[in-house]
Amino acid sequence: MVHFKKDKEINTISIRSHILLVDDESSITDNLAPFLERAGFEVSTAPNGKLALELIDQEEIDLVVSDVLMPVLDGRELLRSLRQADNWIPVILLTQVGEAFERAVALEEGADDYINKPFEPHELAARIKAVLRRAKPDTPP
Repeated sequence: MVHFKKDKEINTISIRSHILLVDDESSITDNLAPFLERAGFEVSTAPNGKLALELIDQEEIDLVVSDVLMPVLDGRELLRSLRQADNWIPVILLTQVGEAFERAVALEEGADDYINKPFEPHELAARIKAVLRRAKPDTPP
């Protein structure tokens, strides 16, 4: 879903995509969520894949950015759960595991992108915009 925000100064409507940031490390969500908000996104957070699935059912999420290694339900399990439910919401996975085989498997399982930690927040924001452009070619992110 695309969220609209009325801009009072120039009386136009801007589009805000809703990003779900899933990571068990609060230091990442606490720093990355405000950065993504400043980049123009609406951001919700979840500490694990189980709570992420609940939020996806309750809210209109445009894209998921998820850590891979988490307790309860990890990022790959979250991805598999979404795809098995025929939910094709775009998913970008974050991980410290840098093996090419792991990245390839995640992409084959339905991930839209895969970024190794540590990463630059500006690159993540650019990748989010690129994935959203591919997911909604007629709508700018």
